[in-house]
Amino acid sequence: MVDLVLQIGIFIIGVAALVWSSDKFIEAADSIGKFLKLPSFIIGVILVGIGTSLPELVTSIVATTENSSEIVVGNVFGSNIANIFLVFGVATLFSKSFEIKHDIMKTDLPFLLLATGYVSIAVSDLKFSFGEGIICLIMLILYLYRSLKDGTLEELIQEKAHVPTKLDWILIIVTPFLIYLSSKFLISSIKEIASIIGVGNEIVASTAVALGTSLPELMVSIQAGRKGQNEMAVGNVLGSNLFNSLAVMGVPAMITTLTIPSSIISFTLPMLIMSSFLFMVIAQAKKVYRIYGYIFILMYLYFTLKQYDLI
Repeated sequence: MVDLVLQIGIFIIGVAALVWSSDKFIEAADSIGKFLKLPSFIIGVILVGIGTSLPELVTSIVATTENSSEIVVGNVFGSNIANIFLVFGVATLFSKSFEIKHDIMKTDLPFLLLATGYVSIAVSDLKFSFGEGIICLIMLILYLYRSLKDGTLEELIQEKAHVPTKLDWILIIVTPFLIYLSSKFLISSIKEIASIIGVGNEIVASTAVALGTSLPELMVSIQAGRKGQNEMAVGNVLGSNLFNSLAVMGVPAMITTLTIPSSIISFTLPMLIMSSFLFMVIAQAKKVYRIYGYIFILMYLYFTLKQYDLI
């Protein structure tokens, strides 16, 4: 029991340090990128691409270098499920019914459908190879290009413009080391916790890690719902899930072929497909009701408890 409590403590500290350092790195990179007059596409990749999935991405890369590639897919699928059922669900509870006015059918929703469908099919043979990772990254580049062409990235860049400070220059150097070290501790604690409680690494990754790395999105979405900026919660889920599926799966596959545990195929994957389908139906209908929030949160509780055979 003492060992478990210790590892849980290390896990919590690791997640907190990872999320904090990732957030500060993105802020500094944004500021310095504008100061150096980098192309808007590059800044857009930093803000929208890396920014939405940096904790998951670094954790997954470290996992592959330590021969724990099963953590990657657990992290990605679990994070995407948490984003829909938990983040979007909770955000919906903090707002009245609202309409989605942004034309998400033009770019965002089709790419999310394509990314989720492709990854779901690709992992069905219990591995995710270099070639399959390349396809993910090509799709990611196409999505970023299309978003820039539509003006989505340019709007975000203009909104967040600011002049770099001395602290920005310090953070851009220091935070990568913090991100790496916190990821190392996080992966180590995942393995220890999984061993102590007798479950696979992918189970801890798809629940505890996914929840921890989704907390920033959860806080942003709650605030957006309170302020009536409901579409921000929708965009938050769309962007995060897209980059999880394409970047966080694609980049680690460049390092090694990812091994997909059978438990992912039998339970987590069907839950991912179901959550994505429900989200797409709601987003396409462009009308969101508070009742959806209650349903989604119950579904997330079911997903989490079922992973540990508690129900």
